[in-house]
Amino acid sequence: MYNFSDHIAHDFIAAYLSGKASEEQVFIVEEWINASIENKAYFESLKKTWLETGKLEPTPVIVNVDIAWDKLSSKIDAYENSNKTISINRKQKNETSRILLRIAAVLIPIAILSIIYFWQTGRVKQIDLFANEVSIQDTLPDGTTVAINAKSKLSYPQKFKGSTREVILEGEAYFEVSHDKEKPFIIHTGDANIKVLGTSFNVNAYNENKEIEVLVKEGKVMLYSSDITSGDTNAVVLVAGEKGIFDKITHKVRKISESNINDLYWKTKTLIFSKTELSMVVETLQKFYGINIVFNNKDLYNCKLSATFINQPIDNIIDIIAKSFNLTFTKSGTTYIFDGNGC
Repeated sequence: MYNFSDHIAHDFIAAYLSGKASEEQVFIVEEWINASIENKAYFESLKKTWLETGKLEPTPVIVNVDIAWDKLSSKIDAYENSNKTISINRKQKNETSRILLRIAAVLIPIAILSIIYFWQTGRVKQIDLFANEVSIQDTLPDGTTVAINAKSKLSYPQKFKGSTREVILEGEAYFEVSHDKEKPFIIHTGDANIKVLGTSFNVNAYNENKEIEVLVKEGKVMLYSSDITSGDTNAVVLVAGEKGIFDKITHKVRKISESNINDLYWKTKTLIFSKTELSMVVETLQKFYGINIVFNNKDLYNCKLSATFINQPIDNIIDIIAKSFNLTFTKSGTTYIFDGNGC
């Protein structure tokens, strides 16, 4: 029978446990295991250690087992040669330690590299889209297209995982969501959230605004907010042509049945006025062009304008308004002052 006290037997056991043993080595190890109850118990303890520490699937990298064993074995041999007066009991303990160290020489590098591998591959890269002075457009990983207005930011994962598709919006954006009934698309905008399956809508959620607005062009959208303290949820379901509003102070949501198509001017570059009072026209122009309009005759605010402006500079629009109502105007910086009898 093979003498287990011989140094080579340790390599046989390690090879046997790792599945790298030759037929001869397998025979020798199994003969030794069956030789005595002590040997079998000793082997089972080593096998348990191997199984408990070797559960790493899949192995991310190839580790040179032989080199690892050889390096560790040479250090153990050098130590043994200088300590030949060790007692039999202590020698038996050292034999156990040597085998466990050989196992560790294989498993520890695998464990470390596995942790690194799974940490790197498990992380989902976060992408931030910034629109500074002008709007930008992009396509998300699921096929959803998004136009982001100036001074806005959209954050989303490089790959949508799990049962939802979630993004974070700061500012304003227009979404055309790719339909997927199994994975709802959710937009987080501070305390308010928008949930959809597939539709087209605009979200205005600038930090400086007191309200968050959701304008639905197609499909169906749910605007909701949950109170962390009470657990209550306020929600409204919006369909095409409706606007939902979330009040940042009261945390309440409400619905407006008639929306203003001109709210999408930043994206469409088109303004449509159909018998619209000049008070509303002024409000719209001031919002999108950053100007100030004043009518010296207050009755002019009630006059109604029907006109369509496609990507027109503000001076052209002002001139058309003046001619439509037989008005005159002066310009001071970014302020336009109208005079006349009007309608």
